[in-house]
Amino acid sequence: MYETNLAIALIMAPFFIVLGALPFVSRQYARFGRVGLWSGLVAAALVLYACAVVAFTLFPLPEIDDPAQFCRAHAALAHPQLRPLASLDDIVYGADREQAFLQVFFNFVLFAPLGFFLKYRYGRGLTHSVVVGLALSLTVEFTQLTGNWGLYPCPYRLFDVDDLITNTAGTAIGWLLAVPLMKVLPSAWPRPRADLRPPGLVRRGLGDLLDFAVWWLAAAAASIVLAVFEIDSELAGDAMLYFIGFMCLLGLPLMRRDRSGPGRASLHLALAETGRAGPASRMRVFVRFLVFPLPFVVLFALEEPLWIGGLAVAHLIVALTGRSIAGRLSGTSTVTRAVVMGR
Repeated sequence: MYETNLAIALIMAPFFIVLGALPFVSRQYARFGRVGLWSGLVAAALVLYACAVVAFTLFPLPEIDDPAQFCRAHAALAHPQLRPLASLDDIVYGADREQAFLQVFFNFVLFAPLGFFLKYRYGRGLTHSVVVGLALSLTVEFTQLTGNWGLYPCPYRLFDVDDLITNTAGTAIGWLLAVPLMKVLPSAWPRPRADLRPPGLVRRGLGDLLDFAVWWLAAAAASIVLAVFEIDSELAGDAMLYFIGFMCLLGLPLMRRDRSGPGRASLHLALAETGRAGPASRMRVFVRFLVFPLPFVVLFALEEPLWIGGLAVAHLIVALTGRSIAGRLSGTSTVTRAVVMGR
């Protein structure tokens, strides 16, 4: 079971890392003028940990064919276990002592990173961290007791007061471990600096990828809305997909002063006319869109993955020389927002 839950956490993490990357990265550039490699890794680890908590406390979700039979099979879980330290009896006298021990040990391990992150990344005190650990543990236990807040007709996991104890204790242990580790680990936050340097290839490329990622996430959300309203139309789905794409990749850059889509804006990037101060004109933004990313949108519509890959490689090779194909043909350069806005 643990292997399955770990796989679920690893699958969930990239999605939520992308989803959370925009506000996180934008805030990093606003506060520090950059995103440090180590601080970015710490943030990604925090997201992975959050996904692990969800995966290990709620999944796998059981299938229900007959609600009455399901509730009869899980009748013992409808009554919470409220006797403190009852799990010790299972470890000492139970039929499956190893499994009982692993359950208690795993509760410590699952919540220890919470205490560590609260101390290491957010500088919280021990009391504050313990209260947060207890609150999160209570949320998890009540979610299980209520059958995921009514999504299931009855609980399929046990509300156990020992879980509250071990989870909270695990949070305290993680906090205590963070104290000596902070003396050898780098700071969880980068040192501030003015964001005036020309952005590198990685930052520019990541901004473009985030633009496409926002399109994909927004399109996925739109498809969910269509499904909720029972609009089962391929034409409506395609129209929504490409409307959102054009808004993310052209509409927003035309409206924004920095001429950036949502992904590039999160990295505090701006589009300027080459050799001139200030943002690029709307005409140059449109020309840039015709060169990049419109060809990728067309190839995506035509379902030509090989051509998409080849075009991406061509853009990358030219970008390695210093300026992208889109920049050369549209007469634009990617700079930081601080340069364009004069601050």
